[in-house]
Amino acid sequence: RLKKKIENDQDTRFIYFLAEQLHKTVGEIMNIPVEEYNGWVQYYTIKSEEQQKELNKAKMQGKRR
Repeated sequence: RLKKKIENDQDTRFIYFLAEQLHKTVGEIMNIPVEEYNGWVQYYTIKSEEQQKELNKAKMQGKRR
């Protein structure tokens, strides 16, 4: 049941991801202020988008050769 929730619910998955990254328990993450949590969501969203752009750029450069 929890596995399904983690697989299917992006918020739950992110909570576990953030707990792992910060070396905190899920309970500790659940107790951080909403503003801080939202800041982490935005930070990792931007980071992911930047990484994807770099991958796409590398793929395009590879195709040109």
